[in-house]
Amino acid sequence: MESVIANKRTLTKLRKQNSNTREFLQETFDKMFGEPLKIAKQRLASQSIFGGLRTWDCLYIIIKTHDDLKQEQFAMQLIQQFDYIFKL
Repeated sequence: MESVIANKRTLTKLRKQNSNTREFLQETFDKMFGEPLKIAKQRLASQSIFGGLRTWDCLYIIIKTHDDLKQEQFAMQLIQQFDYIFKL
């Protein structure tokens, strides 16, 4: 029973962290690309022949090949921590 409670707490904590991470990444990408994703989606949908489809979507992605992503992961974690610290 204790493990079930611990697992629920862990899951709740991970969901909260994931939500915070998503928000952080969204803000970061908005700053990087110069416009919020919502506005970019509207602009791109209006220009795309597929923009009217219910399943049409637009995402920001970063693709790297032949590289070790440990440095990038560490950098994102470090930036997130500094963001958290300076918002306190």
